[in-house]
Amino acid sequence: MPNPTAFGHENDDVLLVAAVVRGDINAFRKLIIQYEKLVVSIVFKMVTQKEDSEDICQDVFLKIYEKLPGFRYQSKLSTWIGSIAFNTCVNFVKKRKPLLLEDLKNPANDDEEFYMAAEVAIKDLSIAPDEQLVNKEMEGLLLRSIESLSIIQKTVLHLFHHDDFSLQEISEVTSLPVTTIKSHLFRARKQLKEEMNKYLNI
Repeated sequence: MPNPTAFGHENDDVLLVAAVVRGDINAFRKLIIQYEKLVVSIVFKMVTQKEDSEDICQDVFLKIYEKLPGFRYQSKLSTWIGSIAFNTCVNFVKKRKPLLLEDLKNPANDDEEFYMAAEVAIKDLSIAPDEQLVNKEMEGLLLRSIESLSIIQKTVLHLFHHDDFSLQEISEVTSLPVTTIKSHLFRARKQLKEEMNKYLNI
């Protein structure tokens, strides 16, 4: 097994993984508790039907349990778990609503200038919802606007702002290039800003 400290991993995760692989059920319960919010945040953003989402979450943790002996610390444990959740949702959506996954492809605009603008916007355009809400009406508007985003935009936005994943980590979770992640973030935040500006008559 590779030395996990070489990848900057917390010793707690190393011990937890080792215990689960040994068959310690209590350790697996602890792993579920520790990463449940991450899995739920990804699954419920990509699959909105509650019953389906709950079934997928169970499926994700079953896959984690089955695949954990092969985990080699080539990424953070959270990133690895996130990628399993994401790919499980992608496979589900492909079977149910394949057209909704068209936006997983690289955006049509591959212009370098566009990506440079997107990178600047990601740094400068503060669209964190909880920082911009001034009343319940605006909160409702923002939530509706977020729900109107594409599946991948909602997921990327949530991972970046709520789960504090880096662009590289989101790339590892989704298997999309960092430039594509930047583009999705830029487009999602731009759309949300436009919706808020309409409300504020800016």
